[in-house]
Amino acid sequence: MERHQWDNYAQEYHTHIISPLRERVRNPLYADLLKIPSPERLTVADIGTGRGDLIPRLAQRFGHVVAIDFSRKMLDEARRLQGARRNVSFVQHDTRELARSGLTFDVAIAVNSVLHPCSRDVNASLSQIHASLREGGVFLGIFPAMEAVLYYFTLVYERELARHPDEKAALRSACRIAQRNRYDIMGGVYDDGERQKLYYEFELRARLADAGFRNVVIKRVRYAWKDVESYEDFSGRPELWDWYVRARKPSA
Repeated sequence: MERHQWDNYAQEYHTHIISPLRERVRNPLYADLLKIPSPERLTVADIGTGRGDLIPRLAQRFGHVVAIDFSRKMLDEARRLQGARRNVSFVQHDTRELARSGLTFDVAIAVNSVLHPCSRDVNASLSQIHASLREGGVFLGIFPAMEAVLYYFTLVYERELARHPDEKAALRSACRIAQRNRYDIMGGVYDDGERQKLYYEFELRARLADAGFRNVVIKRVRYAWKDVESYEDFSGRPELWDWYVRARKPSA
């Protein structure tokens, strides 16, 4: 998704986006933020801040919060909603060129904001986040999970298989219901007119390592079925998820 698409979402963000910052979502990010020592001395970047939903939590703990987005309208909304805070700065910048801003951070957070459908852009963003961190800095990120989509495909197919005696008919029905034609399985890209990247776990580990990150830990951000409105409700089955990442830039 490009800048103009995020501009269009600025005032109706939660109508279009399933946020991992919603109250019912089980998100490991919050516990890890509490583990960071002496946060009042640190600068944290909220990369792809959107409407600034994370800013109040960060501003309470960290000495300086830099809210970054490449969408001017998103930043305008974030300023309007969160701007009256003395330790928060707002910066319009593209993550793919972040290090060129001259800004450096102790902690960088990217919540479903590295969504470029082009692999080169993904690699550039991760490398730039790494370059913008001070030595020993921490990266906390959330990324859409491609495996969760494959899991959903399987649930739909199993249900359709119980309804159709013919397996080919069940598969055709499942592909139609789950909108299989909108997913590029190899590239991990969803396309409904606005192309968006999803990540395999093994791919995410490799990309982070190539960008220079070490001590990578990956967990799941879990969503209640009723909160994932674009998917059918399979309550009683394990929930859908995004990937949560904690990683570090090595000290010299």
